Amino acid sequence: MRRSLLLAALALAACSTDPAPAPTPLVVEREPRVRVLLSKYTGVREAAIDLGSSLRIEAPDGSPLGTVPAGKGIVVAAGPPLQVGGITCPHPTVRLVPEADGSIGLGGTTYRGAVVVRARPEGLDLVDELPMEDYLAGVLGMEMPLDWSDEALSAQAIAARTYALHEIATSGRTDFDVHDTVQSQVYGGMKKDDATARRVIEATRGVYMVHGGKVLKAYFSSTCGGHTESAALVFGDEPTPPLAGSDCGACTASKYWRWSADFDGWFIAAKLSEAGHPTRGDIEAIEVVEPGPGGHGTDVRVRSSAGETTIQANAFRAALGYSTLRSTAFTATRTAAGFRFEGRGWGHGVGLCQNGAEGLARRGVKAREILLVYYPGVEFQQYRSGP
Repeated sequence: MRRSLLLAALALAACSTDPAPAPTPLVVEREPRVRVLLSKYTGVREAAIDLGSSLRIEAPDGSPLGTVPAGKGIVVAAGPPLQVGGITCPHPTVRLVPEADGSIGLGGTTYRGAVVVRARPEGLDLVDELPMEDYLAGVLGMEMPLDWSDEALSAQAIAARTYALHEIATSGRTDFDVHDTVQSQVYGGMKKDDATARRVIEATRGVYMVHGGKVLKAYFSSTCGGHTESAALVFGDEPTPPLAGSDCGACTASKYWRWSADFDGWFIAAKLSEAGHPTRGDIEAIEVVEPGPGGHGTDVRVRSSAGETTIQANAFRAALGYSTLRSTAFTATRTAAGFRFEGRGWGHGVGLCQNGAEGLARRGVKAREILLVYYPGVEFQQYRSGP
């Protein structure tokens, strides 16, 4: 499928026996389309679709396979063969294209753009395909409260646009660009696509960040706890100055600036074992290994009566639960039943601190200045929308 992301130049890959990384665009000239994997429907055998307008069913080459009138609900079934509203499709992949500025409803959520339906032996994949600025209107309110300051929202919009551009160029995925979950950034279709979101998106239309001529992988998280962390430390990325970590000092109003959580020892052992990190004997100590300025480390060391094991820090947090172990910036102290974790921040702590952005905005700091606090050294570019 033809992509509308135009690359004015490509980063050169060094000679190596290892596979070359995907090139990152130096300049994005026009608004691209984004392909969003709708995770809720991955692998299902069928899905019910509500139509806000009449719908065209197209083959991969764009040839028509049928139409469905507005207001009618249809069922998509994986087959084989793939069935769409009772129409047998000769291809395992079709595009459902709403007429005019229509929409498609799935499971109570309404989506703009076309939905690509792909039937696989394991079930369906549904991918929402839409222009970048429409996509961002579905991201902004899912990632930041829309009643926050306009400058914080504008900073978030630019960061989200930059992150999506980076994913389009570098993910290497053939069938979609981004997930609709925190695995990329949360996309809710039209759930929070309202007048505020549209106003902020329009005010920042096409603006994104680059460093060294390349689109930045603009990570962001809820609360850094005082200092953002290095992407090289947290994710193992190549070191780059805008993602090396920055002093924040503006997120103290967040209830997750400091937090605590209690876990029974047996619960920790069971969760680690379920995640493929078994510990033998009673757990005696847990510590973050060589934490950075933000308190996060690459690994967590778990010492038990039978020895020690080292677990990647993000994997340790995932095992215990993201909603209870708010970050990997913690200390763990023995209690009678297990361990008390005392930590700072919520999330991985890399890039934009969302609560910090709101704190700075309330002090009168403008969106681009906020972004320069968390991504020092970046430059701003802007692509054109429309034809």
